[in-house]
Amino acid sequence: KNGYNFKSVDSLISGLKVNSGNSKKYEKYFYTENVGEPASSDENFKVLTIPTFEKNVNIFENLRVGMYSSVNYFYDINTRVPSVYNYKLTESYDIMKHASKSTERPKIPNGLENSPSRLMVKMIDNYTMDKLSPSGDSKDLKEKYQSQSVARYNLAFSQTLNFTVPLNMNLTVGDVIELNIGEVTKQRKQRDDKKSGLYLIKELAHSFEGNQGYTGLKLIRDSYGAQQQ
Repeated sequence: KNGYNFKSVDSLISGLKVNSGNSKKYEKYFYTENVGEPASSDENFKVLTIPTFEKNVNIFENLRVGMYSSVNYFYDINTRVPSVYNYKLTESYDIMKHASKSTERPKIPNGLENSPSRLMVKMIDNYTMDKLSPSGDSKDLKEKYQSQSVARYNLAFSQTLNFTVPLNMNLTVGDVIELNIGEVTKQRKQRDDKKSGLYLIKELAHSFEGNQGYTGLKLIRDSYGAQQQ
């Protein structure tokens, strides 16, 4: 519907604010076990099925892909010089954009950030995007960014959540929605601050059945916690 788009994970989840000025806008859904009033205007934004976490911070998978720490060997095809770059998630986490506004970093057990769990060998072609300086020391820093890209992409899939909502044809893959999970009563509102928050739509499917319609969503995000307003 929106054509072909090539966007980074950081650009999709950055600058998010609720209905304010020129900032990105996103839908707000909620899940509660209570039965809402038939005339409630919020009913169209109520999650219809129990939110199910398909994946929730799989440490073994993160170790397999080298998300916490990795050793990267590069061979520059222009200079024919090999190099090595030791990547640590703790050194690049703060420069990434995250679904949560919390400054708390993910807890890595037993100091695994200092123990590389994957070794990768890659070819690089420096100076493709950067002109060679007179001294010959200018390059694209691909060692750093290629190593970081592996962690960035896998970090985005740390949590995977599935549920169904009333039909919403405005939602598209790459949109960000806010989900509030918890019991909602007339006296007070409670929510699970770890499960609630911003999620990125990875997949969706629309279903039409007679005079009813549903939208199935698969959401992902990289960090716990609801957005701080």
